[in-house]
Amino acid sequence: MKKILSLCLVLCLVIGMITACAKEPAKSAEDTAQGVLPLKTGILSRSAVSEEESEKLIGEHTAAHHTGPMKFELTYYDNMSSMLMALQAKDIYVMILADSVAEYIVAQNDSLMIAAEIQGDGLNQNTASYQMMMKEDATDIHQKFNDAILELKEEGVIDELIETHIKGHTDGSNSQPVEIPVTDGADTIKVAVTGDLPPLDFVAADGTPAGFNMALLAEIAKKANVNIEVVQVDTGARAAALTSGRADVVFWVNTNSCTVHGDIEKGSDIPEGTIVTEPYFTEPISFVTFKQ
Repeated sequence: MKKILSLCLVLCLVIGMITACAKEPAKSAEDTAQGVLPLKTGILSRSAVSEEESEKLIGEHTAAHHTGPMKFELTYYDNMSSMLMALQAKDIYVMILADSVAEYIVAQNDSLMIAAEIQGDGLNQNTASYQMMMKEDATDIHQKFNDAILELKEEGVIDELIETHIKGHTDGSNSQPVEIPVTDGADTIKVAVTGDLPPLDFVAADGTPAGFNMALLAEIAKKANVNIEVVQVDTGARAAALTSGRADVVFWVNTNSCTVHGDIEKGSDIPEGTIVTEPYFTEPISFVTFKQ
């Protein structure tokens, strides 16, 4: 069982691991003068706020809540594969990931470990809440998807999907292929997925969809009586996929953690002109780093 630590203790732990690595993290002249150790951290790109604003939020939170000469030095990645390669090359020393993805990645890589789950004091602090996002004027799509999610939650279907497609793959086993039903004459809704975040969603080389989000889409297709066309996009291109018309719906993560781009007070980083469904799944955020 993973030990749940405070963020302060996690940072100390991770910094200790970094200093034990063969490749020492580089310090700027300013940081050296001030005795600051940068924590080279990878994070998946978002498109709701600027990188400068997210770094400002993280810096303010760290200064307000933690002691010690440390600061996040963030590097943004458009997909999970490129961030994992950067970690293995020691271009970064920590990855910030949703817990289910962290467990999956660690189970497939013997050299990695989860330093800790990062949980806060409040109900929604330091968590990732998964929703679906569409344009603000797409009220019909929003109602269909939102109603379907609420019904699936009430019926216990989403809990079953979590058990099968998330908890059933914490050992790193391959995500299960999902067949999304097709209904003759039904409207087609284009849904953007990364296809690169198992066990949440994954698209195989032959185009076969798999994972929890895909299984949820299959259930929504049946409930809402629509056809789902899966469109693969990078993490940071989700909002652009909506505005360009490439997708009608995207998966969105609303985060209340200081380690990602959420508004710490409101817990929301939803772009203007969009609307989201009720959350269908919430989980902690984890740090992934090297084993000593």
